[in-house]
Amino acid sequence: MKRYERIDIQVEGIFGRDGSVRPEAVIFEDKRYPITRIKSCNLRWSAGVPCIAPVEYRVVIDGVEKSIYYERETNKWFSVKESTV
Repeated sequence: MKRYERIDIQVEGIFGRDGSVRPEAVIFEDKRYPITRIKSCNLRWSAGVPCIAPVEYRVVIDGVEKSIYYERETNKWFSVKESTV
């Protein structure tokens, strides 16, 4: 059975007057990863990790498509990775 781990991340973004947010870069382990493209933005739960109604952003970082999540209720960003445990 696959297990997943929630990884809290720092995100640089632009907040619009209407409350929308556009992530610009992910900062993880003291390294900045610019987001080159946002492919989609949908209300979607992540697989196997606890969360509160997150918005999933499908983004492109260094040519690789990734999912990052934003919880409006807690104002936190996170990613999900498959756990080895």
